[in-house]
Amino acid sequence: MLKHIIIAVSLALSSHAAQATDLAEKIRAAAAAFDAGAYRQALDLYQEVIASGHVNGHVYYNMGVAWYRLQHKGEAMAALLAARHYLPRNADVKFNLEHVQDKITDQLGIEMPRRFSDALSFITDFFTARELSFTALLALGVGLLVLAFWLFYRQIVFLLKLGVLLLVIAVLSVIFLQAKAMLTEHWGAVTAARVSVYSGPGEDNTTLFMLHEGAPFVVEQETNGYLQIRLSDGKQGWIAANTARVRARGSS
Repeated sequence: MLKHIIIAVSLALSSHAAQATDLAEKIRAAAAAFDAGAYRQALDLYQEVIASGHVNGHVYYNMGVAWYRLQHKGEAMAALLAARHYLPRNADVKFNLEHVQDKITDQLGIEMPRRFSDALSFITDFFTARELSFTALLALGVGLLVLAFWLFYRQIVFLLKLGVLLLVIAVLSVIFLQAKAMLTEHWGAVTAARVSVYSGPGEDNTTLFMLHEGAPFVVEQETNGYLQIRLSDGKQGWIAANTARVRARGSS
């Protein structure tokens, strides 16, 4: 029985190592194609990387730049918006997003006006979910360790204060993590040259206005192949999902 367990674990580790090696090779090949100006090839490889579950802000950033150099402003905008989600403080992502924004027909913002209910958004937008999770776990672990030391050295009051402070940081990190999950906006961009925005999910509804390639938006919901979108100027409506690109819901 033990022998079978050892073999199973060994196979699992070998399989994981092989997948990691294959993934690393694809990333290297994509980077080489990108540097050589073979943007289509690079995009195909980056898509395979993402499809494998390796979601990475730098991958989305390179995809955004590649799409822009191929003159696909909509795909570029969508990829850079996805990159911003994973790299919220990256100066290159910010610069290129603003550059693409200047080139689109519809002069729409890439930030939504803040409401009073979004008071936590400053922190939730500044940190990624992974950073908040890591902070919570680290603060909890170190905090408990410090308090354990304090139980043996109660005369060192500083240990008690430090331990309590770390536990408070852990709790706050969890609160911000939950707030981020609730407040995260799922951005996307129009990829078709021109799309109609309807009053409801379907072409039989009233056409409210038109949008053009690259127009950024936030997705409110999706139904029957249509997206309900919200724009930075406050307008809302529905567009066909196949005319746009949106970062998958549920991505961290």
